[in-house]
Parts: sequence; structure tokens; C-alpha cells
Amino acid sequence: VIRVTKCGSAFALRPGMERAFLKGAPDHNFFIIIGGIVAVSLGVFVIDLLTPLGISAWVLYLIPVLLTFWIASLKAPVVVASICSVLIIAGFVWSPAGAPPDIVLLNRILGIMGLGVTALLVMRIKKVGGAMQTELTERIRAEESVRRSEARSRALLDAAMDAVIGADAEGRINYWNPSAETLFSWRSEEVLGKLLTETIIPP
Repeated sequence: VIRVTKCGSAFALRPGMERAFLKGAPDHNFFIIIGGIVAVSLGVFVIDLLTPLGISAWVLYLIPVLLTFWIASLKAPVVVASICSVLIIAGFVWSPAGAPPDIVLLNRILGIMGLGVTALLVMRIKKVGGAMQTELTERIRAEESVRRSEARSRALLDAAMDAVIGADAEGRINYWNPSAETLFSWRSEEVLGKLLTETIIPP
């Protein structure tokens, strides 16, 4: 008994593609990142206190907000931006005098707005990255499921007592089980890639 089946190749992700967006900050680095955010924020605050009003030292507060990109929580950018905004206000109160008050106030308002916009951008990027991660995870799982199914099917076909021959849509042989080797006296290496009409089916 000869069973000829039409077999196509399954979709597969390119090696390494599934890791492109799944690779984030390891869990053990969480406290390091938090410590870095705290240290940078306090350092900028000290610099702000030592700098005369009118100099945009608040720009450095963007660094801790950007560092929240490597924290899983979507709220982290807003929380850090809010804390840094409070520090900007504190710097306005306690920093040494410099430029005229109206210019200093405008400068600080722009700083708080800049932190808010940066936090929203970081949140947006994290949301898009999360959606891509979910999609890639689903594709990886689907690929693994197909591979397991194909492996089980191939194992069953290899153990079949019948001669089982697989061919693609063009009629080229892509599978030749051990029973087919025994029946036709051709090893699989000799027939794979050949047309059925060149081997077992008359043209």
C-alpha cells in the first residue's frame, strides 16, 4: 500500500527574531535601576540647589524618567516624573537667586511640562513594545506547537508498516519513509527532491 500525501513547509520564525523584543532588563537588575533613578534624581536636585535660578538644571531630571523604560510597570514614568516635578518646585524655592522671577517661573513650568511629555512618550513606547512582545510570544508558541505536531507525525510515519511518500504541490518528493525504502529499494537520499513521475508514477 502506497500513501502519497501533499506536504508543505510550516512557517518558522527566523533564528533570534523571537528574542528581539522579548529581552528586557533581568529581574535582578530591578533594584539597581531603582537605585540609579534615586541617585540621579538626588544628584540633580543637589546641583539645582547649588545653581542660580534661571539655569535649566532641570533638564537632567529627564535621565531618571528615561531610566523607567527598563522597569516593567507602565506607571513608573509618571511616578518618577511627578517626584522630579516636586524637586523642580523645591529647587525654585530654595535655589539661589539669579534670573528675574517671571523668567525663572516660566523655565520651571517648561521643565515640568517636559517631564510630563517625556513620561508619556516612555509609556507609549512601553505599550507598543508590550504589544509586540505579546504577538511574538503567540507566534513562538504556535511555531513550537507546529514543530511538536510535525515531530509526532513524522515519528508515526517513520514507524508505519506501509510505504508513505510525501510530495509538495509540484509533485516533488519531500518525504520517503523506511517502508518506502524497503518496497522500492531506493534510499530517501536518492529520491528526495525528485518528481513522482521520475520515480514511482509513470508520466
